Amino acid sequence: MKKTSLKRNYIYNIIYQISVIIMPLITTPYISRVLGANNIGIYSYTLSIVTYFSMFATLGVSTYGQLEIATYRDNKEKRSKVFWEIVMARMITTITIIVIYSVFIFFQPKYRIIYLILSLNIFGGMVDISWYFQGLEMFKLTAMRNTVIKIVGTILIFMFVKNQNDLLKYCLILQGIYFIGNLSLWKYLNKEIKIVHLEWINIVKHWKKSIIYFIPTMATSAYTVLDKSMIGWITNSEMQNGYYEQAHKIEQVIVAIVTSLGTVTMPRVAYLLKEKKEDEAKGIINNAIEFVVFLSVPMMFRIINNF
Repeated sequence: MKKTSLKRNYIYNIIYQISVIIMPLITTPYISRVLGANNIGIYSYTLSIVTYFSMFATLGVSTYGQLEIATYRDNKEKRSKVFWEIVMARMITTITIIVIYSVFIFFQPKYRIIYLILSLNIFGGMVDISWYFQGLEMFKLTAMRNTVIKIVGTILIFMFVKNQNDLLKYCLILQGIYFIGNLSLWKYLNKEIKIVHLEWINIVKHWKKSIIYFIPTMATSAYTVLDKSMIGWITNSEMQNGYYEQAHKIEQVIVAIVTSLGTVTMPRVAYLLKEKKEDEAKGIINNAIEFVVFLSVPMMFRIINNF
C-alpha cells in the first residue's frame, strides 16, 4: 500500500477535529440567543448521560480497530476478515446496550423524547467505520467527508432552529448529522474489502482485546463527560450546564490541535512494529512527543494567563 505523509495526515485530522469544535462555536451566539442557556443545558446534560451508553456500545473498538487494520493493511484478505469481525462485535454490543437504554428511557419521563432522539448517537457509533480508514492512513477521506457534513449541519441549524421551542429540532439535526456522517463512509468500502467467512470465536477474541482500550476511554470520560453529568446532578439546574457547555467548547479547540497527532501516528507505528521496524517506530514516537510538548506547553500557559 502506498505510504502516506504523516504531516499531511496531521493537517487533515486537525481540519476535521477543529471543524467538530468550530462549527458549534459558529452557531454558539445564535443558539444561545434563540434557545437560551436552559435548553442548551438540557441538551448538554442528556447527551452526557447518553455518552455513557455509547461508550459501552463501542467498547474501545475505535482505537483497537484502527490498530488492527494498520497491522494488516498490506493483506486484503486478513484486513477484510478483521474488519467484519470487529463490525459484528460492535453490532452485538450495541444491540445489547440499546435494549438496556430502552429500559432507561422508560423510567425517564421528563426528557423521554430527547433521549429517544439521542439514541441516534448510539446507532451512529455502531455504523462508524472511520477507524478502518484511519488504520489505512486515509485521513483525507474521513476528514473532508465529515467536515462537509458538519458544514451542512451548521446550515440546517440556522435554517430550522428559530426559537426556544425548537430544542428537539436542534437535537435531531446534531445527532442526525452525526449518524449520516458515519453512515456515508460505507460507500467507500467497495474496493477496500471483500466478504469473508466469520467465526464466532474470533468475534469474542476482539471483545476481549478491545476492553484493554476501553479502560482508558472510561478514565478519559472523568473529565470529558462526567463533569457535565455532575453539574446536572449537583445543581439540578439545566442553565448552569448551558453556561458550562458553551465555555467548554473554546477549550476543546486547543485540545483538538494537541491530540490530533496521536491519532495520525498510531496506525503508522502499529504497522512499523508489525514489520519489525522498531527504530523507525521509536523515531516517530519521539518526534511526536516533542512536537506535542512544543505545542501544548505554550497553549497551557496562554489559557492560564487568561484567568
